[in-house]
Amino acid sequence: MKSPVLALLFTLVQMSRPGLSGPIITQDPGSVTGTEDGEVTIPCTVIEGPPGLVRWYRDTGSDRQYLYSTGTPPPNERNDPRVSQVHQNHPTDLSIRIVNLTLRDSGMYYCEKYTVFDGTLIASGAGSRLSVQALPPPIITQDSDPVTGTEEGEVTLLCTLSREGPAGLMRWYKGTGSSRQHLYSTAAPLPNERNDPRVSRVSPNQPTDLSIQIVNLTRDDSGMYYCEKYKGGDGTLIASGAGSRLSVQEKFRPPVIEGPQGRVLAGNAVLLTCRSNGPLGTKFTWKKNNGSVPGEQKTVQLQTAKEDIRSTVTCETTHPTTQQTLSSEPYSLGASITVKPNVSIEANPERVKVNESISLTCRARGFYPGRVNVSWVQQGGAEELAAERGENVENEDGTFSRDSVLNVTVTQELSAATVSCRVQIEGLLETVQREHTLVMTDPIPDPEPVPVLGSEIAIPVAVTLVVLIALLLAVGLYCRFRAGKKKAEIVRATVLSNETHEKELTYASLDLKKSSRRSMKIAESEICAYAEIKGAKARGVKASADITYASLDEVNLKKKEPGGGRGGEPPGGETEYASVNFRKN
Repeated sequence: MKSPVLALLFTLVQMSRPGLSGPIITQDPGSVTGTEDGEVTIPCTVIEGPPGLVRWYRDTGSDRQYLYSTGTPPPNERNDPRVSQVHQNHPTDLSIRIVNLTLRDSGMYYCEKYTVFDGTLIASGAGSRLSVQALPPPIITQDSDPVTGTEEGEVTLLCTLSREGPAGLMRWYKGTGSSRQHLYSTAAPLPNERNDPRVSRVSPNQPTDLSIQIVNLTRDDSGMYYCEKYKGGDGTLIASGAGSRLSVQEKFRPPVIEGPQGRVLAGNAVLLTCRSNGPLGTKFTWKKNNGSVPGEQKTVQLQTAKEDIRSTVTCETTHPTTQQTLSSEPYSLGASITVKPNVSIEANPERVKVNESISLTCRARGFYPGRVNVSWVQQGGAEELAAERGENVENEDGTFSRDSVLNVTVTQELSAATVSCRVQIEGLLETVQREHTLVMTDPIPDPEPVPVLGSEIAIPVAVTLVVLIALLLAVGLYCRFRAGKKKAEIVRATVLSNETHEKELTYASLDLKKSSRRSMKIAESEICAYAEIKGAKARGVKASADITYASLDEVNLKKKEPGGGRGGEPPGGETEYASVNFRKN
């Protein structure tokens, strides 16, 4: 850098040149007025003089403060960021502009000219007085009337500044005091706070419009909302709105149909209620299977039938203000009615003998709903019998059917016992029950008592005949092999009766019912041995009715019709006969 002496000599040389004089600085006007938070231009014009930088200072003496320089600031100084040159690189107009004025900016401002080489002051202006006027704080205006929103909808909360004011952020809060909650900020929120993602600024490029929009409203969003303006730099609160009251109404939703608590038997009336969150004056319209139902009340009473298990009912509501109409989900009448089952029992076989099995099928037909319980119990017993429960089968009309099979071995103890099939279905307090009595085949009647060796032993007639035929056969064989033709006798107590004829033959008669002796005439032409058994006459059989007659001819037993045996029809029509025939020797 050149010495001060050289600089001075250079300046004197320049000034001594013909036609040149020292630089002149004018600051006209000598006073300017600015407004708080606004901006102002302070004039400075340099006339003639050598090139060099210009500096601005505020006040003089001990209050002198560096403000701005067109070149490098002096050591330990810096330009005020609010100050800028009005015309850059202009040779004579060195005026400056100051923005964001404050009351402290009021004072005298001086423009000074310095040399290029050593920065020597060669001219100074008379100064301009700046007066910064104070402004009333900005006023925030919010909605004076309550703002109404709807669930899941959106709403705008207004906030307007009376003037632009100083730069600084804007914040929104909900509530006051301990319930105060941060909602939104145009700058970074305070620690432990965050912006609600549903909130955005309506006009981000309008410095006086601080309104916000909230979307996806909920009932919890109802409350007071406050808009606040802060000063930049120190973050001082400079304005706050009186608050806006937001009321979020419940969304007008589709109605819901409520049926009775329990079920009613098909054929009875059912009461339905249409639940809606609509306001007073909401209109109700009922439809059944898309057909209109009389009445526009909140409740309706409908008569039901078996066919209604597949019927549907809807309720429509119309908002009295918006005229919006919403419809409920279809309500199935089948959810409110019960169809009583038709129950029967089938037995296979119908009659059984002791220790034989019987299959009982309980058939429940045409019931609704499908939740049913089929059980078997024995008369007088509470314990349920083990049976096949079966599965539901849906019928064409929407009702159900089910079979339950009970297999029982009928013991002597169960003879004539009664079992019951019980069907329990939702909606019926009583149980539908059918009974069945186990039936056994008629037992074989006891035979007439037969006296044997002085004792009475009850033997079935068929067994008695077989035994006697065998006995007679033995007698006949015995007679054949004897040398002479002797009588054959069968003596049972006092029931013996025999008679010897002129012919050589053997005849034996056994009357099981009479104890007196009797003789019978046998045709002389008969050439065979003859044996007779008398028994009781069959009940209900006339004397002319068929009887049983059997003969053994040469050891061949065959049945002969009455009157067809050798020797003619045996005497009497009330007996059964057996004969043993042998050829005479």
